[in-house]
Amino acid sequence: MNITKKKKQKAIGKGTDKDKDITLSKVIDILNYHPIDYKFTQVWVNFNNTSESYFRQAISKMNIDDLCDDLFDALIDSEVAQMISSAKEQYTFHFQTINHIRGILKGQMLKANLKCDSIDSDLERYDDQLKEYIKLKTERNIY
Repeated sequence: MNITKKKKQKAIGKGTDKDKDITLSKVIDILNYHPIDYKFTQVWVNFNNTSESYFRQAISKMNIDDLCDDLFDALIDSEVAQMISSAKEQYTFHFQTINHIRGILKGQMLKANLKCDSIDSDLERYDDQLKEYIKLKTERNIY
């Protein structure tokens, strides 16, 4: 039996499909959440999709010599710098989200530990009551 169902995904943008995750949900609710996936910007995707044809077209109109080795470096560095700034912003967002989730998890773990302590005290109380009833049963010869 397959627990997760995957859909075909678009790279980015409006209408991006996500994995439909049908895994069992966790008892502590916050553990079901996680930061969104890192994504490429639309500008970066467009640049990667069209850059080869743009470079070919530009080079076909030139006389290439030894001085053309860094011809497109400024353009590429500009596009990379934009994507790096977007990645840094996403990185910061992820850490903030993870810290937020961690804080909520600490609170929920405290609540869970209190519930465990309460359950342990209830179990002790029920064990004491059971011993009492067994003692009464043996004293009164009840079978």
